[in-house]
Amino acid sequence: HPGTSIWSLIGLNSQLRALLDANIVFYLNSGTLNEIDESVVITDLGPYSQACTPTGVSHDTAVPLSGFGATAIRFDSGDYLEVTNAAEMTSGIGTGAFTFEAWVRPTSTGTNRYICAFGTIAGTAYKSLGIYVNATQYPVAFLDSDGIVPFEVSMTSTIALVINTWTHFAMVREAGGTTTMYVGGVPTGTPAASTADFAEFTGAFVIGEQLTHTGSWVGQMQSIRLSNTARWTADFSASLPTAPY
Repeated sequence: HPGTSIWSLIGLNSQLRALLDANIVFYLNSGTLNEIDESVVITDLGPYSQACTPTGVSHDTAVPLSGFGATAIRFDSGDYLEVTNAAEMTSGIGTGAFTFEAWVRPTSTGTNRYICAFGTIAGTAYKSLGIYVNATQYPVAFLDSDGIVPFEVSMTSTIALVINTWTHFAMVREAGGTTTMYVGGVPTGTPAASTADFAEFTGAFVIGEQLTHTGSWVGQMQSIRLSNTARWTADFSASLPTAPY
């Protein structure tokens, strides 16, 4: 249609796909950020239609991810996306299987640059999921719901991300509790057992920063999805996603 922007079409196509996939809990891609303005609340494409408030994020047309449209979601220091009340999302997972995944492209190094954080922090008590990239570009993931240190799950990838390169990242918990990280579809780090309850994650879901709004991601992301199923349970490097979900 002559009056319809390409971003609206991409967003609609992804929304239809999301509606057909009953396991999607939360999903954003760059097409969702139509005519983005940080004063505008975005609604994600998952079944709960979560209000997702952007701060500073923007379209990046210079380095799109092949097959995923002509743009990516750009994060500069201090930029983030936030769902302030994620209770509906957490109830859809509980202690069961889940997958968090995103295509990520870091553009600079730094200490603990967060891909996402989900839950609550009270002092040193964490009831949350957190995924960040450390100073040497290795992804780190933690998961805990009892608020007691050490974390129930704390794992570090043995595969580093590469600056200015798109990489698919996933954290997967299977129905039996085994939790694994995948970088580029390759299982990495030491899998851990988990019974952490997402129902305890009553706070925010933040993309691009820690829950305390520190540890800014600097770079791009695309096709950010949280599911209430284990999307992968083995190496899938030969069948990485090639289009919006």
